Amino acid sequence: MEATSEVPDPTPVTPSGLTSTQLCSRLSSIVERSNAPAIAVAIQHPNGVETAIHGIRKHGQATAASSADSFMFGPITSTLVPIVLSKLIARGNIRWTDTLADLAPDLVDEIHPAHAATTVEMLATHTSGLTTKLPELRLDGYPLLPTLLRPPKVNSRGTLVLGREMIAEAAMKIPPRRTPGPGSDYRNAVNLIILAYIAEMVTGGRWDTLLQTEVFDPLGMQGCGLGQPPYWSDGSALWPHHPRRGLLVPFKDEDFPDEWLSCMPTFPALGVHGTLQDLAAYLGFCLGYKSLGFSDDERKRLYTLNGGTYVPGGFDVVHPAWTEGPVLQCKGHVSGFSTGIWVAAEAGFAFAIVVNVDYASGAAVRDEVYELLTSRSE
Repeated sequence: MEATSEVPDPTPVTPSGLTSTQLCSRLSSIVERSNAPAIAVAIQHPNGVETAIHGIRKHGQATAASSADSFMFGPITSTLVPIVLSKLIARGNIRWTDTLADLAPDLVDEIHPAHAATTVEMLATHTSGLTTKLPELRLDGYPLLPTLLRPPKVNSRGTLVLGREMIAEAAMKIPPRRTPGPGSDYRNAVNLIILAYIAEMVTGGRWDTLLQTEVFDPLGMQGCGLGQPPYWSDGSALWPHHPRRGLLVPFKDEDFPDEWLSCMPTFPALGVHGTLQDLAAYLGFCLGYKSLGFSDDERKRLYTLNGGTYVPGGFDVVHPAWTEGPVLQCKGHVSGFSTGIWVAAEAGFAFAIVVNVDYASGAAVRDEVYELLTSRSE
């Protein structure tokens, strides 16, 4: 196990009132009981920062997980995409009300009439009604995903942006899966890929560079990158696992390619990796400790509901019993990881949880850790 704390016991470091020592003990118990390979937690609390990681990198090996290990952010990635778009909006490059037809006139003839009025804000708040499944997308009568999964010969801007353009074109050509507008809310990776493509169109840059210069560098997220961590090259990463026949099994070569771990055009949606320190830095931004140049009004627009389920910043809003006021939440599981992030600004807490197991098995462990962090024992 490994933990870092900025405060001595008995200072509470969780909304549930646990001290650093108590948190470490309870996390170890969950790892042992659940057989999860590893659990990692980053917490920004009123007195400082707490990080803890317990378990091993990979089932079948004895190497302990470390706070310096990389892992996939999974669905947490989806909250990074709107930050870049919001910065471009603040500079006047685009507007929340711009439609894809406004921004990509070359695609106007290809857009299904039901998508003609789809705006940047509708993509960000997941009310576009677009299909949620990459395998449904086709171009010229052929499935698009096999083409996207072929490694590009050159890791160039043109190659990767073309892949995202193909996704945007294919998604906008077909009828919406749900009627666009309020009521169609569903967190949708295709929305995020199109937003990244829009950012690339209006800047002439590439998404990995935009994330680096607009988010990672200013926030000091030095271990972050786009795509899977170096699982095989040096092993300093948490390995993805999935349940199979009652066991938690590490991903093997035959599990790749995977559209979220191996398909570079789709990386903007779910494909960021980083460390616990990187997550802690991001939590500091979520609580407003760093502005990234946003005005108060711009930040409020990013994290305030305007009808629907999701704020433009990619979070849904919940009202749990453990705190007064709204809590921003983003959680899910994909490609061997179950992750989640919660921001309770009025309480001064933000925390993230990572479990390197996919599907319901990983989500159950993540949710048990959430209860540990938020539920006070009587």
